[in-house]
Amino acid sequence: MAQLLEPERYPSVAALAGVDSILAALERIAQGSVDDDDHALAVDQWDCATRLEAQLQQIGLGHLNGDVRTDTLSGGERQRVALLGAWLSRADWLILDEPSNHLDIDQQHKLAQQIDRWPNGLVLISHDRGLLEHVNEIVELSPLGLAVYGGNYSQYAAAREQEQQSFQSALQGERAQAKREQREMVVQMERQQRRNARGDRQARDGNQTKLITNAQKERSENSQGKLRLNQQVAREQQQQRITEARARCAPDIQRMMLSPESAVPNGKLVVQLNDVILPFGYTAAVNLTLTGPMRMAILGANGSGKSTLLRVIAGQLPVREGELIRSCHIGWLDQHAGLQYPERTPVQWLHEGNPQLPEAEARTRLAQMGIDADRAMLKTCQLSGGERLKIALAAQLYAQHPRSCCYWTNRITIWICPAKSRWNRC
Repeated sequence: MAQLLEPERYPSVAALAGVDSILAALERIAQGSVDDDDHALAVDQWDCATRLEAQLQQIGLGHLNGDVRTDTLSGGERQRVALLGAWLSRADWLILDEPSNHLDIDQQHKLAQQIDRWPNGLVLISHDRGLLEHVNEIVELSPLGLAVYGGNYSQYAAAREQEQQSFQSALQGERAQAKREQREMVVQMERQQRRNARGDRQARDGNQTKLITNAQKERSENSQGKLRLNQQVAREQQQQRITEARARCAPDIQRMMLSPESAVPNGKLVVQLNDVILPFGYTAAVNLTLTGPMRMAILGANGSGKSTLLRVIAGQLPVREGELIRSCHIGWLDQHAGLQYPERTPVQWLHEGNPQLPEAEARTRLAQMGIDADRAMLKTCQLSGGERLKIALAAQLYAQHPRSCCYWTNRITIWICPAKSRWNRC
């Protein structure tokens, strides 16, 4: 089961459930086909359409059938149909790539229960810590290769914490050893220099011939040169040991630089909805007031209208009835973030939202989110889903925004631009 379930690749519910080829073969047989391939696909699958509809009914999607276009479904509904197809596949091994994406809390619990019931092999790729509590083994992929940890996420986290403490101790030990060896090198060099100086004085004060004096001087210089060479090799070995010890340690948590303009004063009105009727879904009036700084979670079943409400608040959809007041800029980061600009590089994406942002600063801010210099110049279609999400978030956080207010009503939209002291109607 893929992480991205694009309607272009999976145009129908049947395709998303993985039974489109079977249903197509059954349709051709019904029309008189005697093709061996069609009959091979149809073996033990004559009731495929009926079983699909029954299973959709069982998981609460009885309003769907195999012919329904997936571009009409919410992200959560597409995810549930794809999971249904995975469970019905009778596969010896399932590979689920981020299967909890877009699922509401209830569906996440059901997914975990289904994983527990699955009788065959399963490989789960996920960042969902709750879901990872339902596995028997965790394999972590890093620049150092694969590391295997027995047990679920809690056991992995405890083992990794202990492991990291050991790695940190080893790193501190290597650094302390390097300091001791550095001090010893200084002592050796000073001792060698004193020995050379003493030899020079003896040669200068004695009655030795110039030939003997030159030979002694050459031996002293050779000894000092060898010492420097040996110390250089030792320093390189020290640095290599420290580099290897540091590589085993987890990187420090990256912290983003936020503009002071992003701060919202306490009590400032951000959004107000007065008797708003959403353009799709439920017809009940919505009344909501958000003031800064506030963090709010909007919960609800898949398809209940959460995304519609957020798109209305963000100004992407008009209200059907009522009034929406927005008194500050609102960024938009949806569940498909990072997919709209597949040909842009991360640096180009940030520059698009803020032309005044220097490229060096854009690279720095991307690096703070874990996008290194090389990956910052790749097309976003070549990056992972998590990397694209980071870039989309950075593009919103560091965009250059106008200072404006927006009022949505069911009749007209009015932008108020204080800087220009005039009204624009659209």
